[in-house]
Order: sequence, then structure tokens, then C-alpha cells
Amino acid sequence: MAHLEGLGFQNPSGLPYYVADVDSSEIFEDRQFRSSSGKPKRITSRGWLLPEAGDEPAQRQRAIAWNGHVYSVQQLGPKASLK
Repeated sequence: MAHLEGLGFQNPSGLPYYVADVDSSEIFEDRQFRSSSGKPKRITSRGWLLPEAGDEPAQRQRAIAWNGHVYSVQQLGPKASLK
């Protein structure tokens, strides 16, 4: 983690770590990640849950995945372990 921090990445380790479903269209534009109807598939991943950005009900919870990208959480799963 120290190497990544040295490159300017923030350390998310103080945030809660969860299993979460994210929308594949935020990750891939390839058709293989879409259903037969063309809708994006959900992908289950693990990430650090960011604090909610406000009281607006339409805002989705966001999480930081291992690749460093921030994704909208479609469905939050259980807490995960880093071990």
C-alpha cells in the first residue's frame, strides 16, 4: 500500500470493505458484458464503501474497487474480509 500512496493514490483502508454488485457498463463497453436485451450485467466485486454524498435519494452509494476506480453500487452485499 505504501508504494501506491507514494504514487499519489489515497489509502482507502479506513473505509468499510464490502461485497457489492456494480453495473458492468461502468467497467466494460464490450457486448459480452450485456444481457441479450442489451442491458448491462451486474458484476460482483469487493471494494471500500464511500460515505454517502448527500441526502439526495436518487444518488447511489459508491465504492472504490481494487483497480482504483469508483463505481456505483447496484446492490450492497455483506461486509467482506481483507484476510
